[in-house]
Amino acid sequence: MIRALAWNFSIPADASDTVVLARNTVREDVEAFAIHAHMHLLGRAMTVTAHLPDGTTQSMLKIDDWDFEWQIRYHYKQPMRLPAGTRIDAECVYDNSSANPKNPSKPPRVVTSGFETTDEMCLATLLGTARLAGR
Repeated sequence: MIRALAWNFSIPADASDTVVLARNTVREDVEAFAIHAHMHLLGRAMTVTAHLPDGTTQSMLKIDDWDFEWQIRYHYKQPMRLPAGTRIDAECVYDNSSANPKNPSKPPRVVTSGFETTDEMCLATLLGTARLAGR
């Protein structure tokens, strides 16, 4: 399991387009077979990208219109090979404005990272297996 997790961030009140970046590096060759995305009520979009050591990138997940109910595991049709040294970036976008109908705070308040539904999280978890040499 590989987690790209951002913590200790805050989203200003009335900000409609705040971007938070979570990042982690793969330490051994992995075949990823699923990804789990996690944000709360202010989440608007999430993009997860793998930056491979050879300089290429692979899209791992793109959700343009986040819904709180979408905190599920997404399985790939084919495992995604990620060599050691691959950097995983999860870009989370939040809308903490009064125009966001899902904003639980009226008026909007500063929101920080935390475990409560009225807090926020920026987390992408990759599920996979270590890749055997020669495979």
